[in-house]
This record gives sequence, C-alpha cells and structure tokens, in this order.
Amino acid sequence: MGADDVSAPIAVLDLGAAEQECGDPALERVRRGYAGLGPGQVLEARSPIAEHAFAVRAWARQAGAELIGDERVGRLAVLRVRRPA
Repeated sequence: MGADDVSAPIAVLDLGAAEQECGDPALERVRRGYAGLGPGQVLEARSPIAEHAFAVRAWARQAGAELIGDERVGRLAVLRVRRPA
C-alpha cells in the first residue's frame, strides 16, 4: 500500500475459508461488502489463496472499483478497494 494512502478500511474480509465452499463465495463476499460502501470508503480482502487475489483484481477493474492496495503480508494477499467519491 502506498505511503500516501491513509484510507482505513471500514470492513476487512477474511477469504481464507472460502475455498471450502461451493461456487465463487470469495468474490461474492467482496461484491456484497463493496456494495455496502459509501463514496470514498475502503474494503480490505485477505486471503492465502492466489486465485482470490486474481479474481479481486479483475473484478475491481470491471466494476470501476479503485484498487488502492495490493501486497503480500506473510502468506496472505491483502487487497484494498475504494469506492470512488
């Protein structure tokens, strides 16, 4: 995450257990969480599963969500998306 970004996430989603569920539960959790954001608010998604990070990146581009953070912290991918103001 960039040093100039001070936006604190209003929600943090742990997507690690989503691989145990059927369908695309990780991305659906991100979609639902993002839908509840107000302008300028941030959602953080964390997962040890690389495919989740790829899916969130692609979804953010398609949905017009602003990807403001994308990093590895230990074994977790940590992605932060902000709803444009």
